Amino acid sequence: MRYLLGVSMPRSGHHLLERILKNTFGTQIGYCEFYGKDCCKEIPCKFQHETADRILFFQKSHDFHFTDPVIVAGASRVVQYRNPVPRSLSNYELHLRNGHEDNIRTFRSFLVEEAWYFQRFFDKWMAARQSEHFFLSYEELTADPLNALLRLFRHIGVTVDTERLSAGIAKAVTGRGDGTSFAPAEVFSHRYARQPVLANFEEIVIKSCPGYFPMRYFKSADADVSLIGLIFRAKKAIEAGDRDLALSLAEAANAQDPGAPQLARLRQAAIALPARTVRVQASAAGQ
Repeated sequence: MRYLLGVSMPRSGHHLLERILKNTFGTQIGYCEFYGKDCCKEIPCKFQHETADRILFFQKSHDFHFTDPVIVAGASRVVQYRNPVPRSLSNYELHLRNGHEDNIRTFRSFLVEEAWYFQRFFDKWMAARQSEHFFLSYEELTADPLNALLRLFRHIGVTVDTERLSAGIAKAVTGRGDGTSFAPAEVFSHRYARQPVLANFEEIVIKSCPGYFPMRYFKSADADVSLIGLIFRAKKAIEAGDRDLALSLAEAANAQDPGAPQLARLRQAAIALPARTVRVQASAAGQ
């Protein structure tokens, strides 16, 4: 049995890949959803060897807390990712379905967290390009799933009948778990497509992830001085413990949108950082 560990950005094709694998192998594949209430939430999964006749065991993770092991002995790893703009728009709609109010402040706050997650995911899983890992973009998976899956199977050493795989793909792309078909994202028809925040978000992600060159949807913008740019940079400064920079950026952001609760919390987080002490070393003459 082959053990395939998945790590994927949300809305980057994990469930499409899961359905293709299940449709192709049927009862010969095991699957760990990882976020279910009855899951062991361990990597490697403690239930992977429950059925002896499995060809493959596939485990999901979005590595939200960036604690997943990069290398696991005896396991293969598939890393799934996607262009930041359509991925985040899709993830935002899921965010709203979970009960959040839809307005520009919610959208901006959500994109800040998306940019932060994207950079950390890129730094951990994509920047070094581990040769042991198989990298699979959403764009490749949806444009040419047969070739993408054949390459994956060659990488992990699994033999598959092409006709059986083709049938599994056909069933997966025409019927998702919610009964709808997979369809390409329509970025420019989204209600926030004309908002500067989306173009600035795209610029922040691309700038933060050197070597990652997705298709651009918007013209390059001076994102650093935009509101979302100030918030993103303030978060980075807070993470680095730089109180003066974090507070300066948080106050500049607050000046652009006074009264926003998120910006008030950002400023308080900056204020809560310990101030840096300047050590003055006495000269030999003054001792």
